[in-house]
Amino acid sequence: MVNDGEIIANENPNDLLHEDKLEKAGVRSPLYVKALSKADIDLAQISDLTSVSALPANPEIANKLQTWENTQTDPKPEKEGSVLLELKDVGHQYNKRQAHPLHDVNLKINKGDFISIVGQNGAGKTTLCRIICGFISNEGKAEFEGENLANFSIKERAEKIGYVMQDPNQMISQKMIFDEVALGLRLRNVNEAEIKDRVYKTLKICGLYPFRNWPISALSFGQKKRVTIAAILVLEPEMIILDEPTAGQDWKTYTEIMNFLRDLNERGKTIMIVTHDMHLMLEYTKRSFAFANGELIADTTPIQLLTDPTLVKKASLRRTSLFELAKHYNLDDPNGFVKAYIDSEEPREAK
Repeated sequence: MVNDGEIIANENPNDLLHEDKLEKAGVRSPLYVKALSKADIDLAQISDLTSVSALPANPEIANKLQTWENTQTDPKPEKEGSVLLELKDVGHQYNKRQAHPLHDVNLKINKGDFISIVGQNGAGKTTLCRIICGFISNEGKAEFEGENLANFSIKERAEKIGYVMQDPNQMISQKMIFDEVALGLRLRNVNEAEIKDRVYKTLKICGLYPFRNWPISALSFGQKKRVTIAAILVLEPEMIILDEPTAGQDWKTYTEIMNFLRDLNERGKTIMIVTHDMHLMLEYTKRSFAFANGELIADTTPIQLLTDPTLVKKASLRRTSLFELAKHYNLDDPNGFVKAYIDSEEPREAK
């Protein structure tokens, strides 16, 4: 294992899982290992931690896991916001030979939602986002706060709905942070005094104010990601869509980006994320849209989605190891155990 250009460990995976070197180096431990620790189970007494199936059939471990679950309390239910975006029979076919075009999508997105969009490649996730942003035409109807989105130009949509690409380098066109965040306002002929005020305010929200006069080239990937979000946020859209915001990132950057997005959501922004990361979906988002073969097959909670074997298979998802751990030890309610774990995870600061 390498960290900061140095080899910090040269040992087998099982030994690493028994130590704390992974998370110190910014690598997330498997969820089932973290769940065992939450239940005060001594990992040193478990010879093989490399998979759930390798864990010993020990009644004492099962009892501790069940006891831990039973002591968890449900969080207060969140109030549902008013409808922000509604799609009615929406679809798109790129060409006549496309096997599974996006079709008949009906859904409502509420103000303050934090949504994950999941499914296999080609299922229709990115197509849906492009339709919402106006990048491609669509069948059906999309309404934003009751108004037909077809009546708005892409520029006007961008003031309501921001879109952040997976690679920040594909979005950045200016050399300096201030200029990049100010670009959209300058293109809209906002006066410089107001631009300065709005850019500084946005940079403070994004944790970038200390770097306001820095060149973008001096930033980390996670900081560049926040610059692209700031460039969208300064336009004051009500909804932000992000394509794979944590793809290829270590746990430190991942946590930095997701805690920032959670903070924006708590400030009232509606967030929608396209992702293949099931842990991200479980820990951070409140609703999940699952797609398969161009069809919306589920609009539910992340926990309900990942604990439904039919939906997991149809959308080609990976079932969480927390569920497998609960099944392995024959806990009373595997779904409840997954929910208890996710609810127990407090917002974290990046290490």
